[in-house]
Parts: sequence; C-alpha cells; structure tokens
Amino acid sequence: MLHASEYTLAGQGLQNAKLVLIGAGDPVAMLNQAAECKTLGIPFALDPSWQVARFSGEEMSTHFQGATYLFCNDYESAIIQSKTGWSLEELQTKVAILVVTHSERGSMIYTDYGRGPVYEIPSAKLEQVINPTGAGDAYRGGFFAAHRVGLPLDICGRVGALSAVYSLEHAGPIDHHFTVAEFRARYETNFGPEARLAWLNN
Repeated sequence: MLHASEYTLAGQGLQNAKLVLIGAGDPVAMLNQAAECKTLGIPFALDPSWQVARFSGEEMSTHFQGATYLFCNDYESAIIQSKTGWSLEELQTKVAILVVTHSERGSMIYTDYGRGPVYEIPSAKLEQVINPTGAGDAYRGGFFAAHRVGLPLDICGRVGALSAVYSLEHAGPIDHHFTVAEFRARYETNFGPEARLAWLNN
C-alpha cells in the first residue's frame, strides 16, 4: 500500500476499463480511485471492509455515493450509516447495487438505487469452520464470477454465499479449490437445481 496513492487508472492505461474493484487498502488511494472512476465514467465496485473505520462521514458521503456496487457486512454497514447519518434505506439510494452480508443469516442484495427488487440470499451449509479470513472476498469473487457470465443477481448472491463457505472451511483465504462440477453439485444441494450454472463452464 506504500505507493498505492501515487498510481492512477489513466496512468496504468485503464481509462476504458469496464469495471474497477476498489478493495480495502491505502485510504487515500481508495478515495482517489473512486473519484477517478467517476471522472472517467467507469463503473466501480467498492468493498471498503475494515477501512470503514478510517473514513470520515464526509469522505464516505462524497466518494461512496455513485458506486455501481457496494459490498459490506452488517457491522460495516452500521458504521457507514452512523458516520454519514444515512439510514439503510438512504444508503440503498446512494449506490446502484448494495450487498450486505449477515454471516450465517445470509445476505441481502438491494438493487436499482433502492427502487428495484430486494433479494434475500440464504447462507450455504458449512461442514466445518476453520478460519473466517477471506470469506467476504470469496463471496465477492463468486458473485462476480456468476455476474460475468450474465447470471441474475439472486443467483450471483447464492454463488457468492457458497464460495464464502469454501473459504470458511479451510485455513488461509485462497488455499481451497474445487471443480465446477463439484461446485454445481453443492449449489444444488443447498439451493436446488439451477441449469444456468452450466454457464460457469464457459
């Protein structure tokens, strides 16, 4: 993170990017990246994670607003609301898609700036809990893997929920692995048959 704030998207040749993911890192760099995305008209997904504690309410109000996706857990959502003075309903109107995870209680996906459908996503069944590190990242990775192949948001959320379970069941956030066939079978055990998961093979 030492030099993150010195880099720009345009300077890296990314001014035509289709989507920029801004994860937890140097707070100045995160705010700069969000501002640059807005200037360049690039959609961005924001997952501030533990850095929500570092931002002021004014910084959140200015830079979080306008994100295409905002990912946070219920604790982080509460911090954002407390610092900005927004209610959950108001927070929904500030970003196109808001995803709030609630641990074993699943997750909620709010769409179209709070005007669209709300999807309540159940959690997937755990075989064991070894380490929670990386579960949020795994959720987001699964979500975007499904989104990339055009699956609807409710399926994206369920793919994300199952992806998070794999992370929870293994030591280390990236040491687990599975085949697409194994993933599809476990998805169907948890959520029922879904033929469109075949698209994940592409």
